[in-house]
Amino acid sequence: HAIQETAWEVNTEVLQFVDWLQGEGSESPMGFSKYAETGLKLTRDEFDALSKGEKREIVHQNSERKARKAKRAAIESRVGLVREISETGSAFYQPMFLDFRGRVYPKNSMFNNQADHWSKGLMMFSQGTALRATGLNALKIHTATTWGHDKLQLEDRIAWVDDNLEMLTAVAESYEYASGALVSADEPLAAYAATLDV
Repeated sequence: HAIQETAWEVNTEVLQFVDWLQGEGSESPMGFSKYAETGLKLTRDEFDALSKGEKREIVHQNSERKARKAKRAAIESRVGLVREISETGSAFYQPMFLDFRGRVYPKNSMFNNQADHWSKGLMMFSQGTALRATGLNALKIHTATTWGHDKLQLEDRIAWVDDNLEMLTAVAESYEYASGALVSADEPLAAYAATLDV
């Protein structure tokens, strides 16, 4: 019940970054267009006239395009839900359930704090609190983890953030820089959200 009573809200700064990635930044390293790609249209006779290597390449390109289309549709569906929630301007809550082992999971599979980096980055606690030294260190550990340094010892993750403050500041200040730098992160959108808080 305590978990279900935790209020969440949409991280509007991250949502603005996602809007940029779908629009002006769609050609950037992390960007993606919300518009469908047009594929190569061949008649059966034109396809049959191709060499085996050309046919393989066409099939590979179509397969890649379908995968991007599916990913784009899944992201757009999630982002659409996030926009609806954001427009209400109010906090939201996550209904939870226990599985047979006693583990806690959200009932909503599309947008929750246990989902992929898109969800994690687009949501935050509705009621924040001032960070003391312990809380700041926890934030630094989380930030380094989302950037892919989860195998480092905790003190080394804190040191990684301290050593990379200039890069992290550049990520927080520039969408263009962020979209290039975040490609190497394990959880790009969650890393972006954490970086904004550091």
